[in-house]
Amino acid sequence: MKAQKSYLIILFLSLVFTISKAFRLPNDFAEAHWLIGYQFGFIKRALPGAFLNVLFPSGENMESKIIFISIILFLIFCAALFFLAYKIIKLSDFYFDDYVILLSFFSSSYIVFSAHFMGYYDNILILIVILSFLLISRNYLIFASMVLALGILTHESSLIMCLPLATFYVMIKFRDDDIKKKIQSFFELLIIPIVVFLLIYISNKNSSISMEVLQNHLQKFDFIKENRDFIVADGFTHSFLDYINEQRIYFWARIFEPTLIFKVGLPLFVIIWLSWEKIEKNKTNIILYSIYVLICILPLGLHAIAWDTGRIWGYTQIIAFLGYFLMRSQNLLKLQYQKAEIIIILLLIGIENLIMYTPLMDNLTEKFDMETRIIFFITVIAFVIINRFNITQKEEVCN
Repeated sequence: MKAQKSYLIILFLSLVFTISKAFRLPNDFAEAHWLIGYQFGFIKRALPGAFLNVLFPSGENMESKIIFISIILFLIFCAALFFLAYKIIKLSDFYFDDYVILLSFFSSSYIVFSAHFMGYYDNILILIVILSFLLISRNYLIFASMVLALGILTHESSLIMCLPLATFYVMIKFRDDDIKKKIQSFFELLIIPIVVFLLIYISNKNSSISMEVLQNHLQKFDFIKENRDFIVADGFTHSFLDYINEQRIYFWARIFEPTLIFKVGLPLFVIIWLSWEKIEKNKTNIILYSIYVLICILPLGLHAIAWDTGRIWGYTQIIAFLGYFLMRSQNLLKLQYQKAEIIIILLLIGIENLIMYTPLMDNLTEKFDMETRIIFFITVIAFVIINRFNITQKEEVCN
């Protein structure tokens, strides 16, 4: 119990420190998205804006209201991630390798990006998929399907970020059922979000709404500056095929971006690799693990349609973490990685965070000078190594 509390404290401090590296209030680009709802028709990404219009129909002081809602959602998002970590640490067979995975994620670029992209819809999508996990765990597949449909209405990237994870959970949860029951479960889960996605695609393809109409609407708000009215309006009216035609030529350059391969790739590799070391190697588990790896790298396909390279790379880390949580909570990851190299892995993650900065947008850089980073790094590593003895004792009891 004492060891659990100690590790939760250091995990919380790591989360706060990582958030503090790039925390900022919503920029014009994020705020502009919240100002477009279904008053312009059944268009993509309009659900949050429609929600805001219902709450504040007067349209006054919208910037402060968007900032307030964004902060609340971000705090709920952080609390949800920390709760998942708490659930893992509370497992009776919690091992030190689990903690290395948790610390790798909570100090990762994804957390930095989440704080940097305050007001974007990414946090909402993660909360939606976590809520779908809760509903699936209680066998409310139709309700989970409805929740996932809300993700599609929030942002079409939910098709790659949320649906595969929820489907993966169903695969794990019902892995021992007969094929008929599995097909029925998949149908119940996926039918509503897929239909909603197709309706949005058809509606946007045939929509008569012009970019100029949305741009004129955004220009009514003084806090939307720096040509964001044009960029956001263009994003709402651009078709999926247009994005692919414009962005696909940059795909391989974004995939092989050296800084992100190391900055994002190392923690991602640690989570995926340690998950492999912890899984029992039978046919069913190997198939499920292979699907897990595929789901982790699937977001990289977004490089063919979008230009925010670092943000897309970060998606792989959150999906790897959530997939690990699902496998761990469903008792797929029973084994323990006991080799001494686990401390070296932790040191490598710490050193990487120490010397490599996450590439941010708007010409911004991570906060904290090198001296502050070194002090925090030494403190965390010393604390973890000292408390390693407590986890070792627990592992010996479990074994």
